Amino acid sequence: MSDFKAEAKTQSTKTENKDGVKTTTTTTKTQKTTSPNSAKNAFKQLDEKDAALNPPGSPVTVQRSAGSIKQMLLEWCQIQVKGYENVNVTNFSSSWNDGMAFCALIHRFYPRAFNYAKLNPKCRRGNFKLAFDVAEKLGGVAQLLDVDDMVKMKNPDWKCVFTYIQQFYSKFRNWDEEQVEKAMKEAEANMMTKEQHLAAKAEADANAKIEAALANVKL
Repeated sequence: MSDFKAEAKTQSTKTENKDGVKTTTTTTKTQKTTSPNSAKNAFKQLDEKDAALNPPGSPVTVQRSAGSIKQMLLEWCQIQVKGYENVNVTNFSSSWNDGMAFCALIHRFYPRAFNYAKLNPKCRRGNFKLAFDVAEKLGGVAQLLDVDDMVKMKNPDWKCVFTYIQQFYSKFRNWDEEQVEKAMKEAEANMMTKEQHLAAKAEADANAKIEAALANVKL
């Protein structure tokens, strides 16, 4: 079946006067109207072209609207804080106004950093400070939000919260829980208490003095 349904002809006439002689030129153009099949073929060609530019296994660049990115990040947050008490993330403003959502989000990745069960939604300042400090010290998330500002606002500026949460997504979107759990266990096994450090230092100093004394002994 042909991709074209019909042909439409159009004519145009142009008259020129040169040296007293009139010349008339008639031009005929033929336009073809496309059928649904031609449209399908056009889309097919675009798909084939896109496949050639983005072969299987290669990263594909996807252009998203600001609204879709915001929704995607919101859904990511909802997944991360699912099951945490006193947390209901439905937006980037009021859902974060008591600090509990921030605490839940960072606790999701560093569960040994603090006891989430002991947190109180009414202790807003303490919640904000805890979440921001832990996120910065353990996760490397810069404190783009100010504790005092967050305490003052019942409905924080969603753009500020959104920008801050983007850092969490960048840091933790490929989070490997097993690897992190192993690293934390190794760190705990190698961790020394303050008393152990002092004892080790005292022992090292004593050994140094003994070695110095032995070096001065004349055989």
